Amino acid sequence: MVFCKRNRAATERSLLGAAVRLFARKGYENTRTLEIAREAGANEALIARYFGGKEGLLQAILKDEVSVQSLVEAESSRSVALEFPRASDGLSLGDSLRVFFQHGERHAREREEFMRIAMARMLVSPEMAKIVQEKFIDRTVERIIEALREHLVRRKIPECDIEAVAMLVSASNHIFNFLCRRVHRMEQEKVDRALDVLVQSIEAFLDLRPGAAGSKSVTTNR
Repeated sequence: MVFCKRNRAATERSLLGAAVRLFARKGYENTRTLEIAREAGANEALIARYFGGKEGLLQAILKDEVSVQSLVEAESSRSVALEFPRASDGLSLGDSLRVFFQHGERHAREREEFMRIAMARMLVSPEMAKIVQEKFIDRTVERIIEALREHLVRRKIPECDIEAVAMLVSASNHIFNFLCRRVHRMEQEKVDRALDVLVQSIEAFLDLRPGAAGSKSVTTNR
């Protein structure tokens, strides 16, 4: 009996390790349980027996801080959702925002299952929430800030406003593209319209800042 327990524990570790490697390399949605079993040198049926299937494997991974950090790191390095077009790409700020949201929509569609499970884990695991914040949220906001600085280099926009816009863009990307589209299944046209209004609002806000091109500023002679 002790031998059987040890054998099962070893097989579980092998399957978890194989799943982490394949999920990191190919993504959760593109990995089949047969591939995981072959990678681990185990029978595919054991995945269902020990974990209840591929989703159970992912849930087991997300309960282990070392494993989840490796997986989230791989997801973040592969994700186009983190990329915000720079001014050097030749796009206006408004078009850059629209492209960023398009990337976010594609990411939410392709990674929906992973994001659902990861979000469920974040609600009950502060460690998981911290890892996702550091690897996804903070990193995304930092990249948006860098891109916004390039777009706004000729404007005297306060840094606090740039940071606030970056946080708004990052949060809106998640809310509209994942929660509204994938979770609540809202009408695509309505979500698209809401994002377009957001883009216009951000452009208007930045244009009205003191020192921005086209803004009405009051100067005094000393």
